[in-house]
Amino acid sequence: MKKKTILAFALLMAMTCIVCTPKSGSGKADPESDFKVEPVDGGKSIQIKEYEGDKWEINIPSRIRGLSVTHIGDVAFYRKNLTKVTIPNSVTYIGTGAFEENQLTSITIGSNVELKRDAYGDPPFNDGFFQTYNNSGRAAGTYTRPSTNTRDWTKN
Repeated sequence: MKKKTILAFALLMAMTCIVCTPKSGSGKADPESDFKVEPVDGGKSIQIKEYEGDKWEINIPSRIRGLSVTHIGDVAFYRKNLTKVTIPNSVTYIGTGAFEENQLTSITIGSNVELKRDAYGDPPFNDGFFQTYNNSGRAAGTYTRPSTNTRDWTKN
């Protein structure tokens, strides 16, 4: 009886460890519920209007409600304290001020994404990323900088 109790306890502990272990770095997209969206292109794709989550490192899903995420709207991620963002290859357009006032040090982005400037010439990112991305030929990849104290991004 004592051996069965110990075995049951050990099994319970092992299952608890498996269930409670965080999946950091899994590359899994954040839940659809973290994003306010609207249809674009006649309802064929999705634009993210606002991020409602509370994570500092996010992976934007490539599909929401079964539709491809192709647009990120103006100020959609404004002042969300983001440090790292992964933008899926499905995104072709990022609106004005979409990622302004964050603490980004890592941006993963697809190729040839249109980064929209506003009437004053301000781009979606106000930290030097816009220039680096355009100067690299709008190449896909992960762009990083050592800290928020510099505007110098490097494509890795």
